[in-house]
Formats: sequence, structure tokens, C-alpha cells
Amino acid sequence: MLICKIFVFGDARGIPGLKNAAVDLIISKFIQTWTFLIETVHFVFNNTQESSLLRRLLVDMALESGDLDKMKQYRSYFTKDFLVDMVVTMQKPNRIASVTSKEQWASRSLCMYHDHTNVVLFSGEVNSYKHGLIDS
Repeated sequence: MLICKIFVFGDARGIPGLKNAAVDLIISKFIQTWTFLIETVHFVFNNTQESSLLRRLLVDMALESGDLDKMKQYRSYFTKDFLVDMVVTMQKPNRIASVTSKEQWASRSLCMYHDHTNVVLFSGEVNSYKHGLIDS
């Protein structure tokens, strides 16, 4: 949950590098434990905008990491927006409908969850955040 709070802080303050670092940590923990962060859904969906990349990440994690039938027992954890996002995502024509593995998550490009807006450094230089690193 703390990592999600860091993402929300970075989003509110316009710090894309902080948001991206939080996303990288969330994904790393997800791959290590192969556990969907169900307890974070309410917080994330109540504190981010519809276009949030963190929302997209949580939806993808939920759809790709396990049995959707098991989600019934956790229905009180989900917001309506989360469930709508899941349905919309499932209906996309290019959507892979199968459960992925830890290895597949570890090897996929995670750029789709990163904010690639320019980062202004304290020196005044503008750098772009790419692939978990700030490139000069």
C-alpha cells in the first residue's frame, strides 16, 4: 500500500520519475510473490484519475495472474470503476485472455505502465525517463 501512496504522491506533485519507480517496485513485488494486490484497489481507484497507468497495471495484474472465479470472495474490495475497467480491457481485440506466468511478466516491456513525460532535474536539464532509468 505504501508504494501505491508514493505513486499517488508523485502523480499529485507531477514527479513522473517517482511514479515510475513506484510502478517498478509494485511490479517487482508482484513478480516475486505472484500475488495480486487486492487490498490496494480501493485506494488506487479512489485517488487516481481514470487515465492512471497504475489503474491499468492493477487491472492487467488481476486479469493475468489468476482465476477470476476466486475474485467473487473478494467482491467488497473492488470498486465499480475497477470492474468496468476489467470488462473494457477484456473486450479489447488485441487482449490476451490467458493467465501469464512470473517469467512472462518479468520479460515483458513494462513501458506501457511508465509515465514518459519529460523530467526536469534540479539543474534545469530536461531528461526523459525510459525503462526504469533516467537517460541523459
